[in-house]
Amino acid sequence: MNSGSGLPVLTPDEKKWLLTVARRAIAERLKSKGQFELPPLSADSPLNDLYGAFVTLNLDGELQGCIGHIIPRLPLKEEIEEIAVQSAEDDPRFLPVQPAEVERLEIEITILGHFITVESPSEILVGRDGLYIQHRFHRGLLLPQVASERGWTTEQFLSATCLKAGLPSAQWRQPGVEIQRFGAVYFGEKKLGS
Repeated sequence: MNSGSGLPVLTPDEKKWLLTVARRAIAERLKSKGQFELPPLSADSPLNDLYGAFVTLNLDGELQGCIGHIIPRLPLKEEIEEIAVQSAEDDPRFLPVQPAEVERLEIEITILGHFITVESPSEILVGRDGLYIQHRFHRGLLLPQVASERGWTTEQFLSATCLKAGLPSAQWRQPGVEIQRFGAVYFGEKKLGS
């Protein structure tokens, strides 16, 4: 099922299913021990549909990896599996996750809604929106929870997204910069109690 914002409406069981898939994919790739039972998945589940998504890994409370795809290439259930492994192994900001660390990982998943072009900063709502900024060959994306967790204002969020894109922090004020906002479904093991 899909909401009007392009976001899937997921049941708690579907969220838990995705988190289990992500953990299993990382553990199997790193040959870590663990048992992972997946409940049955209905054919009409939104997990069979295409959505952009990110998997964030925290190790002992600190960011350990975050990778995702804005444009999905696979059904969500397969997309999460792929980007979970990429987050564990391929985020250039961090050393790859080691097998002994898998049990200490906390996994979070963010599923992206439609991207909407922003004409004015007043259209952006911190806590609801993620941001994507593009200027020439520079691109940067920050998920909605980043601004909320840091207590940023809209202007701080825009500036941080510019920096993520490799642009000067005030570049968002200049003509020719494309700013888009998007909603997201965000959940993690800690919140679901898995």
